[in-house]
Amino acid sequence: MEAMKPLRQPGAKILVVDNNPFFLKFLSDTLSAEGFAVFSATSGLEALAFLDAHRFVAVFIDLVMPNISGDKLCQIIRSRPDGKEIHLIILSAIAPEESPDFRALGADACIAKGPMQHMKEHILAVLDLLAAEERVQEGIIGLENVVKRQITEELLLFKHHYEMILGNLTEGVLEIAMPMGQVTYVNRAAVELFGLAEERILGADFLGLFPQRCTAEVRQMLAKIDKKGGLMVSGSRLVSVRSRLISLNLLHGIDGSEHGYRLAILQDVTEKTVEEYALQMSTNELHQIFHNAAEGMLVIDMDYNILRMNTPFSALFGVAESQRLQKCYDVFAGPRCHTDQCSLHRIRQGEMRVECEEEKRCADGMVIPVQLIAIPFRGPGGELLGIMEHCRDISERRRTEEELRNSAERFRTIFDNTLVGILFSTADRIIADLNDRAATLLGYTREELIGESLALLHLSPAHFARFGEEVLAQARSGGMIQMEYQLRCKDGTPLWAQLSGKAISLPDLGAGMLWVADDITRRKQAEEDQRQIIEELREMQEALRTQSIRDPLTGLFNRRYMEESLQREISKAKRQAATLALFMLDLDHFKEVNDTYGHVTGDWVLRRLGEIIRHNIREEDVACRYGGEEFVVIFPNISAADARGRAEELRANVEQHLVVEKMGQRIGRVTISIGIAMCEVGMDREALVRQADHALYRAKNEGRNRVVM
Repeated sequence: MEAMKPLRQPGAKILVVDNNPFFLKFLSDTLSAEGFAVFSATSGLEALAFLDAHRFVAVFIDLVMPNISGDKLCQIIRSRPDGKEIHLIILSAIAPEESPDFRALGADACIAKGPMQHMKEHILAVLDLLAAEERVQEGIIGLENVVKRQITEELLLFKHHYEMILGNLTEGVLEIAMPMGQVTYVNRAAVELFGLAEERILGADFLGLFPQRCTAEVRQMLAKIDKKGGLMVSGSRLVSVRSRLISLNLLHGIDGSEHGYRLAILQDVTEKTVEEYALQMSTNELHQIFHNAAEGMLVIDMDYNILRMNTPFSALFGVAESQRLQKCYDVFAGPRCHTDQCSLHRIRQGEMRVECEEEKRCADGMVIPVQLIAIPFRGPGGELLGIMEHCRDISERRRTEEELRNSAERFRTIFDNTLVGILFSTADRIIADLNDRAATLLGYTREELIGESLALLHLSPAHFARFGEEVLAQARSGGMIQMEYQLRCKDGTPLWAQLSGKAISLPDLGAGMLWVADDITRRKQAEEDQRQIIEELREMQEALRTQSIRDPLTGLFNRRYMEESLQREISKAKRQAATLALFMLDLDHFKEVNDTYGHVTGDWVLRRLGEIIRHNIREEDVACRYGGEEFVVIFPNISAADARGRAEELRANVEQHLVVEKMGQRIGRVTISIGIAMCEVGMDREALVRQADHALYRAKNEGRNRVVM
């Protein structure tokens, strides 16, 4: 449906509802001249059809109309989803005689029908006020331009009396427009019978008010009404409405139209007594009900004579129809016969229903268990004539119950003697039952845990809450829960358990959960021991590897690792067309340090040099002790200029920071010489080392404490 336009926008749609052709043309011409798109309807039903198909900014409604009056139409419009957006203006020809409370009807204004020029002015003024979202005056507009008429007052008085009578009838009354079958009037009693708001019934399909199973019969009633001769009754039928039994009468009325109208009269007859309804049933129907019941039925008089028995009873107890009028305690004897527990005796004492189970002996001597239900059998005046007894063979149920008891016993034996813990919890996570094994695992007795919250078995309230959020959500999906989880024992110690859980019913866990718990503490301890052994082995392996590639004195890589790394970096530089530099450095006059200060000081110098080298290289560079006082550093991805700069920086740092001290006094400074070789195309590891060694040799010969490339 299209969007609603503003009230005064050209082309906005207005609906005019009036059964007077003269006023209908006057309103259409007046509104069309103002640029509105005007639609005309001559009845409430026709107006509802327009409202279903279009969005109107305003509706002008005459109060007195056929096929749903104007006041009812206002209420229907306001009850629709889009009804509160529509401006309703009532046009009243009876305003002088009866001023309508248009606000109570949901209307925005009320204009009295009077002289045309005045009406036109009033209509346009109201539209201007509504367009400006201003409130229209409370009274009837134009009332000063009309006068009271006695005949109108008399007709209105008659109308009020008519409405009062219909409104207070206990029978429901509906008026139905033909041939479409739409409801145009409904009284209060009918509204209550159908349980729908008046606005929903008015304009609705009459057949649609009944359950689908009843519509065919009601349609036939409508079709069978003879219109000849005026008002004719279709006959009464019983139909079902909202589980109530309703007597329906249809009448035909003539109103000058081709098809006339129908009146439906409805009366609730649900509360009629069983005796009254039984009188309406034929003897054949009662016979069919009695003999076609699924289970045994019989009637016993006050002297214990069997007056009537049905076929299922005869088959159940092996009794022939010829045995009717024999004593009931002779035909099917039981332990309650001749006692104060006899059904007939108890009914005589005033009980209205006797229900019991007992063993009854059949004609062939077999004893079968039966369920008996006895009720009073009364005459037309309410006097007690005997009892009607219903007999049901419960042999199969007894066998099933016995099997269930045996199954329960077998289950209980398994439950009490299994080596795993079993626990049942309710929907609100309360322990309903558990076996001794489960209680023993947790350090409790069964009596201590039954009725307690499962929170008692969790390590903390947070664990309990998280378990409920994560695990129970999985249970609602129907799956089996399998998990390893730590439970809390009575003494507070944790217990590792393998938990298996499943919902007893789905999807709301209303019947609770079944849990199976197995103690896996030893296994978890073994796993932890194994994990620690693996961790220790890994640490030992790492230590051995470190020992195999590290120099123990300086902590730098050893010569073996240098040779592997250098070969790898040369291959990488070739693949990536990258640069590679190799530093070979040597402590100047290191023999004199050893001879002068001893080997302990010499070892300190080597360690200190290793520290200085580590602090002056990049993460990707590889520093190694080559042997004795010689060291090698591999510099990937470095230019010749940057390599020389790095070497000079390293040499200067050694000269500044590698100072031999004794007793807190500086007694000597140590320097290094560095030879640099850049990896060239076609050069292998040995060639690169020789070139670096040659550069170092030159640095030594040229005076030491220098860098030579």
